[in-house]
Amino acid sequence: MFKKMKMETRLHAGFGLVVLLVVVLGIIAFAKLTALHEQWSAFESVTLERKNAVLEGVISHGHAVRHFKNYVLRGGDNNTQFRAELANIDKEMARYKAGGNLSTDEQVLLDEVSAGVKSYADSMTQLEAMQAKGMTPMEMDKAIKGADAAIAGAFRKLLKVNEAETKRESASMTEVTDSAKRLILSVDVVIAILGCVLAVWLARSLSGIVREVQLVVAGLAGASQEVSSTAQSLSQAASEQAAGVEETSASIEQMTASIAQNTENAKITDGIATQAAVDATRGGEVVKATAAAMRQIASKISIIDDIALSNQSAGAERGHRGGARARTRQGLRGGRGRGAQAGRTQPGGGAGDQQGGRRQRRPGRAGRRDVRCAGAQYPQDVGPGAGDIGGVRGAEFRRAPD
Repeated sequence: MFKKMKMETRLHAGFGLVVLLVVVLGIIAFAKLTALHEQWSAFESVTLERKNAVLEGVISHGHAVRHFKNYVLRGGDNNTQFRAELANIDKEMARYKAGGNLSTDEQVLLDEVSAGVKSYADSMTQLEAMQAKGMTPMEMDKAIKGADAAIAGAFRKLLKVNEAETKRESASMTEVTDSAKRLILSVDVVIAILGCVLAVWLARSLSGIVREVQLVVAGLAGASQEVSSTAQSLSQAASEQAAGVEETSASIEQMTASIAQNTENAKITDGIATQAAVDATRGGEVVKATAAAMRQIASKISIIDDIALSNQSAGAERGHRGGARARTRQGLRGGRGRGAQAGRTQPGGGAGDQQGGRRQRRPGRAGRRDVRCAGAQYPQDVGPGAGDIGGVRGAEFRRAPD
């Protein structure tokens, strides 16, 4: 289970346990110190107070004995001071009782002290009566000898009881401190052992991690060598690509210059094309004007053609008439020659008429070729007679007689 724990979880668990033990140690120390403080407070407020009360009573008892002896020897106000010391003893015994929780022995001893104080006070009364009778100091001392023995014995016993209680309280506090020491030491040992175990555990975990890191570093070293060789190859390839880029840049510059030149040429070509369009427009207008003129010429040729036909008919008729007269005048042979010539002339005119008719029905090719060469595609604008101008009709005009 622990082997499957993550490093972070292990650290948290280990340090959390250490912190928990430290908190437990603090709680134990606080509890023991609190108990020790309570016992010391009880010891200070009860045991020490009682012991101090007994000691104060013993001191007051000593003073009372001194004043008692002085009164026996000298008289005076020693009896008053004696009674004051006895009153102080009663006061201290009352303070002793105020602590509460008195044992049976303590209560018996306190009663003995009170009875002894009363008996000692009665002895002072007897001493005063003896002094009033005029007895000597030796007689008075002999008469009341041992009057303070009861108080002294009770105080000695009370001091022993108080000493035993002090030892008991001291032993209890010692036990508290010793138990606190043992618990604190035990927790310290547990913390130390846990720290050692945690250190070993973490060391093993870290050593495993370090081994894994070493393996990873070794793998990275091999990979870095491969990357280095790859980087060198890439560097060489980059150098070659840089050279290629320079060549490409030079080619691009040349292409840019060529494109700029082509742009200029395109501008020039555009100007030429624009001018050609203008010229073509003008040529179209010229062709239209030419076609109109040709139509006018065709109409005039039609008129001339009609006139020529009329003249041809008239000429043929005159030819026949003239031939008849010639045959009459010159003889049969000469008339025959003229008649044959007139006959050849008349059929020729008829053939010309037939050919002219066919050419009127079929537009002349020469006229269309002339129109195309002029730059305008308007063959329909050229009259059918326009192509016949230099053809048959022209020949007829040349052959026609006046």
